[in-house]
Amino acid sequence: MSDAQTLGTFTTPHPVDTVLTEIILAGLEDSITHGDLTATAPPILARVYVGYLSEKQVAIRAGNAIETYFEVNVLLEGNPAGTGGHVYLDRPLARVTRWKPLVSDITKAIYTSLVDSSSTLHDWPGAR
Repeated sequence: MSDAQTLGTFTTPHPVDTVLTEIILAGLEDSITHGDLTATAPPILARVYVGYLSEKQVAIRAGNAIETYFEVNVLLEGNPAGTGGHVYLDRPLARVTRWKPLVSDITKAIYTSLVDSSSTLHDWPGAR
């Protein structure tokens, strides 16, 4: 995570399992590619998919069979008041270049689902 770039942090009164399934994954439903690879602009076969899923983490990857263009991770930590979370990009945004609009779409989907669930957001530059 040394090259990672924080996209934002949050706290929510909901338990970890609810945040993961009913808020984060549900909010990303329209961003995730279902089925075959799709053509993107520039015309490259690629998809957005859940690359890793555990009880406290989800990694959303964009790429194809040869290359991962970027990965957005959501780490969750339960606490007595609910759940705290950290959303980060696996590399500095400057290294994503042509895929910045896709990073923005995924970040906005996460941001919107958190806002809709009455979460408290911290440090979300550019997502307002």
